[in-house]
Amino acid sequence: MLMSADKSSLLIVDIQSRLAPAIHEGQRIVDNCIWLARVAARVGVPVVVTEHFPDKIGSTVEALKSATTGACYVSKQAFSAQGDGCLADTEVERRRQVVVCGTEAHVCVQQTALDLRWAGKEVFVVADASGSRDPANRDLAFARMRQHGIEIVSREMVVFEWLRRGGTPLFSELNSDLIPLAVRTAWGGRAQASIACNASTGYNRKAFFRPVRKGGSGCFRLSSTGMGVSPIFYLWAGK
Repeated sequence: MLMSADKSSLLIVDIQSRLAPAIHEGQRIVDNCIWLARVAARVGVPVVVTEHFPDKIGSTVEALKSATTGACYVSKQAFSAQGDGCLADTEVERRRQVVVCGTEAHVCVQQTALDLRWAGKEVFVVADASGSRDPANRDLAFARMRQHGIEIVSREMVVFEWLRRGGTPLFSELNSDLIPLAVRTAWGGRAQASIACNASTGYNRKAFFRPVRKGGSGCFRLSSTGMGVSPIFYLWAGK
């Protein structure tokens, strides 16, 4: 099944100040949750943020707070937000689909997702926006959730399914954020990507790319730098 903006809520679980630094690749998880929250706000998907014992573990990290000023915040004591009862009367309860991200993947995210699935919700856990202190625990959680009918997705899968099509005013509005974030890094505007190029020779390695021009059919054409080959990497950008 596809995720739909008019059926979805975004549930961000326990991205808290004293927990986030201990999470494997924690900054990436925080950044991806922020990115999802900002896109959700612009496509009309309601956001609910949980905090587990905030007096002990700390409140939501400041950067995420700034990105979720219109969100519904709830506190909980049970690991499962659904089991805790704090999601009652929120958009998570009212909407059929729940897109879940946060920490820890094998504790609060997993227990919440399993309880939501048991309650009849269509549940999608965003892999690149969910983490644990130990990545082995995270991977076990993803595997277990899959066995129970929970879909494991990426942040881009979420956003492109919420958008559903290019060439719309909404896509154009998001384009300046969605595409540059997918292709830029701190390396002077270059992007790092794993690609397969020169299929005839089987060449495949990580390379840095820079935008060259906007190609046909609304694609950005990116060209490698200093590699001695000419791989091309296309990213759908819409018109």
